[in-house]
Amino acid sequence: MPYTANPCWGFDEGVGMTMFDIKALHAPAHDDEPGAVIEVDFYHAGKLLAQDDAAIVSAAKERLDMMLPASKFASVVDAAVVRLPAGVNWYFPGSYSS
Repeated sequence: MPYTANPCWGFDEGVGMTMFDIKALHAPAHDDEPGAVIEVDFYHAGKLLAQDDAAIVSAAKERLDMMLPASKFASVVDAAVVRLPAGVNWYFPGSYSS
């Protein structure tokens, strides 16, 4: 992953996301451990709230694979989905112009 925080958009209209490299954020504490720990935060994502956890994890993995082709060979070992419908972040793709 290029940076510890990697903003992305363009997958779903109006929905953005940031991919975080959690292992790098906590370096060097876990440098010797195999694998990666990736967090994907979707924002302005009300349309995703009704999806079940498996669909959201699948969507996150699909987008990660598009952004980082090497991740296609990785599998999701564990996942947690947290929904914060009232957790407002006023940023969304295109908001800087409004």
